[in-house]
Amino acid sequence: MEEVAFQQTRALEETHWWFVGMRETYRMQIEGLGLGEGSRILDVGCGTGGNLDLLQGFGTTWGVDASSTAASFVKGRGWPRIAVGSATDLPFPDASFDLVTALGVIEHVQRDDRMLEEMRRVTRPGGHMLIMTSAHPWLWSVHDDRVHHVRRYRRAELSDRVLAAGWRIEQNSYLNATLFPAVAIVRALQRLVPRRVSDTGGMSGFGLPPRAINRALGGLLGLEGSILRRRDLPMGVGLICRAARGDDGGR
Repeated sequence: MEEVAFQQTRALEETHWWFVGMRETYRMQIEGLGLGEGSRILDVGCGTGGNLDLLQGFGTTWGVDASSTAASFVKGRGWPRIAVGSATDLPFPDASFDLVTALGVIEHVQRDDRMLEEMRRVTRPGGHMLIMTSAHPWLWSVHDDRVHHVRRYRRAELSDRVLAAGWRIEQNSYLNATLFPAVAIVRALQRLVPRRVSDTGGMSGFGLPPRAINRALGGLLGLEGSILRRRDLPMGVGLICRAARGDDGGR
């Protein structure tokens, strides 16, 4: 991501419906893990740090990002535990964390297999991983180009990658099902319109909608989070996967 994208993310992550709704979903996923006192959490690809305060409510939390620009934003928030490092070569010892998250990260990484293996390496036996990513290659759009996505995942493809890295999957579900039909229609229409030069800029494409709409969309996404505690969603724009590392090291 370019610096302008980090700036835009930092400006919106406290209020935009997507970030607000997703944090509620993450909160409900993590609550179900029953993390104990003294738990240690790592957020891989933490970006500008929008999820660190949430994670800190469940244990002592570290952030790591490949971008020194992102790390500077995190430090600007007063966050003390931030490292600059690659998701495929995490700068932490084996079995350091009870929970490792990667929330909107793995779709940016060429060696996603290596990233999943590294996340398992730094997770203690019995610990957990939570990842969120983009679904359906056919939904690829200018937005994916803008934010430098490498791929969008099929659900089965993500399961295969996670299992191959030695994790035991607890849930792998679609999410953002509410907007899936609208997004699918928009993506289809976009393919009929020639791409403009300005479409390939560094901006993420997010904008803050009117307050009432923003609140309603955030509430809908949060509601999906409560549904995910009981069952998988049959469709969606994204995927959320929760997995555990077994006592045998996950294999």
